Amino acid sequence: GFYKENIILEVSPERLSRFFKPEKGGYLVNREIREMIVFAPQNAVKDPPFTFLDIISCRNLMIYLENDLQKKLISSFRYSINLNGLMALGSAETIGDNDRVFSLADVKNKIYKCLKKNNNDVFPFLEQASLNSGFAGGTVLTSVRSAVTVQSSAEQLILNHFSPAGVLTDKNGDIVHVMGRTGDYLEPAAGKTNWNIFAMIREEMRDEFVRAFRRAIKIKKTVILRGVNVDHYRPESFVDIEIKPIENHKVLNGMLLVVFKENNIRSGGKITGKVLKKNHGRAALAPERDVENMKVYREKMRTAEEELRSANEELQSNNEELQSTNEELTTSKEETQSLNEELQTINAEIQSKLDIFERANNDMKNLLNSTEIAVLFIDKEMRITRFTPMATKVFKLLPGDIGRPFTDLTNAMVYPEIIRDIGEVKITNSVIEKDIPTAGEDWFRVRIMPYKTIDEFTDGFVLTFTIITASKHLEAALNENGRIFQSYMNSDGPAIISVSKDGVILGFNSVAEKNFGMKREEASGKDYFDLLVPDEVREKVRKDIKKVIETGLPVKFETGIKAADGASLAVGWQASRMMDEKGVVSGVIIVGLKGGQNEK
Repeated sequence: GFYKENIILEVSPERLSRFFKPEKGGYLVNREIREMIVFAPQNAVKDPPFTFLDIISCRNLMIYLENDLQKKLISSFRYSINLNGLMALGSAETIGDNDRVFSLADVKNKIYKCLKKNNNDVFPFLEQASLNSGFAGGTVLTSVRSAVTVQSSAEQLILNHFSPAGVLTDKNGDIVHVMGRTGDYLEPAAGKTNWNIFAMIREEMRDEFVRAFRRAIKIKKTVILRGVNVDHYRPESFVDIEIKPIENHKVLNGMLLVVFKENNIRSGGKITGKVLKKNHGRAALAPERDVENMKVYREKMRTAEEELRSANEELQSNNEELQSTNEELTTSKEETQSLNEELQTINAEIQSKLDIFERANNDMKNLLNSTEIAVLFIDKEMRITRFTPMATKVFKLLPGDIGRPFTDLTNAMVYPEIIRDIGEVKITNSVIEKDIPTAGEDWFRVRIMPYKTIDEFTDGFVLTFTIITASKHLEAALNENGRIFQSYMNSDGPAIISVSKDGVILGFNSVAEKNFGMKREEASGKDYFDLLVPDEVREKVRKDIKKVIETGLPVKFETGIKAADGASLAVGWQASRMMDEKGVVSGVIIVGLKGGQNEK
């Protein structure tokens, strides 16, 4: 994991600081990254394959293997890789007839994608095939054979090579075919029918035969037992047993041919022929049997050692997989912990927003309860969703009326077109405001407006009812006073002039028109002091009018006027402060009094 300093030309500073540690002369990959990777030697053909792999990179290996091993390797990859996993091969390598399992995802780089997996696949390394078949050209043992073909082929082979009695067996010792008379050497075992040669061979020959049979399978060469005694009761009966493994045969490949040849040893000397034959067979075979036994035991030990080594390698592979699984679980635990922390943060944020929402809801509730305005909320289907306590004085409402249709409510207002106005607000999305009386003496200002969400979406209506009985009574009184004042202005009484605080004439009655010889329209908007007050008393009258505005006390003064007929008259006047509907000084009212020769 050590890289030279020129790595900075290809790796960003962020990645260098995150995944590498500076060392003298370069950069070293962090320990956490190295611990995420498992290095292990793997025999792709013999060793058990790793499982649950997302990526397999095997470039330019299969070009050195023959077709059988290539097929086996692809089968192993198919077992190891995950669904939708990627497999990279060399430019001259193919997947053979596995195009239904793998599809070419990248033509240029020869990257294949796994399309499907067969859960019924067996482990590829457990297939009954020769380990060297890819190099030596061997073939897999065929499990199904035609009985007629086996018999004819076996008989033809025996006729070509042997004439004695014999049997054809598989590697397990099960007899497939019998040739000639084998009754002197084989006999049915007691009990259930058993056609295995180890059970049928005579007991005197069994030990030597079993060891020779296994050795023939191990070394894949012919093994011959010479001078084996057939029967204790017939000391003169000896036989040579030849065990020949069959290879490179189209039909009988993997089977063994066991041939029994009689071996009659003649007697000589003084000793009887029986004793000579018996001793000769035993003595001649004793050293060879001991050596053979030692070889058999040594082969067993070697086989056991290889099995233990293979088991150890499998355990190491399983241990590495468990370690990888443990690391994945650790990573999952850290991710879960990180996710839990994020959820806690989100939960805290949600809780904070809930607190803010609850606070806002409480504020809104207190605001609605404290206001003297009756507010009624209804949805688009005209059902009641909320109302303030003051609304119970307008409508007969109870807490259980939430969800009740608005049209079911009764009230004392004379407002039959309220449903029509709500429909108009729904269509025009505008606001309607009206002053509505009740059957009694009360008045309400009704305001109908659309209920808007944060997204400016209309989701109902808001109805407000404000009591305006006092203002309506005041308005009626003002209207009445206005009518009285207007009729007074239009009467034949004294001359009346209304002047603003700035001295601008607001109006005067018909008597003043006669006295001053000008129409109301001519005088309106002009300065009172310049138009109607003589020069000699103008400043005094101006001060008197200002005193009236400031103190509110009426002031009397006298000025001369020129009548319409040309006569000069001396008239007395009284100025009083004039107030608007809000109680604010708006000007003065000047009323003519008796004076001079005329009553004005």
